[in-house]
Amino acid sequence: MELIYIIYIIAGTLLGTFAGLIPGFGVTATMVSFGVFFVTDNPLHILSFYITVVCASQYVGSIVAITFGIPGESSSLPAVKEGYPLYKAGKGDIAIGTTAIGSFLGSLIAIILFGLLAPVAMQLLVLWNTNIQVSIFSLAVLLTVLVSSNHWVSSVLLIVFGAVLGLVGIHYAIGKEFFTFGNNFLYNGLPVVPVLMGIFVIPELLKSNFSKNIKIESYKIRPKQNIKIIAGQLPTILIASIIGFFSGLIPTLTTKLASTLAYFIQMTWEKLQSKYSGPGNLRCLVAAETANNSASFSLLLPLLFLGIPITASEFVLYDYVMSSPVGFNNDLIYNNLSLLLIVYLIANFLSLIIAWPLANIFLAMYKIPKTYLQVFIIFLIVTPIIYLGYRNDQLIFYICVFCFCGLFGFILQKVDTMPAIFSFLVASEFLESFYRMIVLHLL
Repeated sequence: MELIYIIYIIAGTLLGTFAGLIPGFGVTATMVSFGVFFVTDNPLHILSFYITVVCASQYVGSIVAITFGIPGESSSLPAVKEGYPLYKAGKGDIAIGTTAIGSFLGSLIAIILFGLLAPVAMQLLVLWNTNIQVSIFSLAVLLTVLVSSNHWVSSVLLIVFGAVLGLVGIHYAIGKEFFTFGNNFLYNGLPVVPVLMGIFVIPELLKSNFSKNIKIESYKIRPKQNIKIIAGQLPTILIASIIGFFSGLIPTLTTKLASTLAYFIQMTWEKLQSKYSGPGNLRCLVAAETANNSASFSLLLPLLFLGIPITASEFVLYDYVMSSPVGFNNDLIYNNLSLLLIVYLIANFLSLIIAWPLANIFLAMYKIPKTYLQVFIIFLIVTPIIYLGYRNDQLIFYICVFCFCGLFGFILQKVDTMPAIFSFLVASEFLESFYRMIVLHLL
């Protein structure tokens, strides 16, 4: 493995850790803020960075959920319900270590499942066509409405709003121009980073609980006890990994569906055996977090093999890799699949170390005065916008787009803006795919 990949893995692990520690920041915001600085002529570099960010944020997000009862991601809700009571009962070190090991095993099982199913998946690629692509995009939009915390009417309106923003520009594939108003800057559409910063990152940070005063207590490392507990939960881990692997393939739901489904199945089983006495069940916690990490592997597969992003962060990644002069295609993935699997394994191993033996070191970040961290976050928001605007000779345009979207983000801070963001990211691709499908059927 070349040195450049090691650098990207370390950078992705550290920034993914940061994303997991800051509730409301998450993988999407991390890719928007930092991803642009890791784009090179080789798409494999940014892919390696993304993989490690996803892995680290999942592991560290579990620590935050268990220790503080704060869900950094929607997939962390089961960890809050079952992990935080364990922490308050003085069993936080057991919960942290056991879930970290379970998550690592879930990642390994996901790779094994991929190896077993890969030949079948390759055959399914032959069936891939425009109709299926349109169906997947339609399903993704529908699921975004269903899983949003908003009233469905609000989500539909947000989808329309996001689609309007996403359709701005000239669509050469269909020969149509939308909402450019004759402005040269709008011909290529609205830039992704300023829009996501304004409409997604800002409201998520405004809604986060990071401003709360948090008491930090050190964890003890209990490897023998953690391993003994895990050994008794191997069937749970295996079942949760399988559930997580297939759930991760569902557009927009991915890790959220994986952790929730595995959690409820395990809780139902515990109740049938009269072993569930209320929140604080370690088996339910392990099931949810194991499925979560298994899904963090499988959610990459539609993008890698079909070129279809199924999460908001993957759309940001897709925007980066498609801007590479080398190109992003199936041959590139097939020829470097072993490299990406090695990156994934290393990322999980480093994340395991961070989320278990080194948990106390990274939790010490919460001792930093909140004002300093808030200033740093503002810096993270502004820097990529200025950098991209300056690099593309459109600095004023980028700032104007950010201010425009930031105003809407501030207004919409109490709602879930993900429907707007998702429709913004898929609108152009969906329109062109839908147009191709219509043309093909008419011919």
